[in-house]
Amino acid sequence: MYRILTQRFTASGTIGSGNKPIRVFWAILVSTSTASTCSIKSNGTSGTAYDQLDGTISKSVRVNYAGGMYLPSSGYFTADGNISYATIGYSEEDV
Repeated sequence: MYRILTQRFTASGTIGSGNKPIRVFWAILVSTSTASTCSIKSNGTSGTAYDQLDGTISKSVRVNYAGGMYLPSSGYFTADGNISYATIGYSEEDV
């Protein structure tokens, strides 16, 4: 059983505590008046991009990851300047 945590972003940042593997279950992206492009990466800013989220102008987009998207070396959310906010549902794995 997973304990689902949520985190809200208005800019790029580390998902969770940053020192544990995580499993991402969903992401909601809300764009400004310009479409946004964001990504979820493993292991910081230079890590492997596991998914790219493309927003729609002035609307929200929700992406679900059935069973969770596993990131082995912590997680990082990168945002361009066109997001109002993003919310990510995740769990931290025990190491």
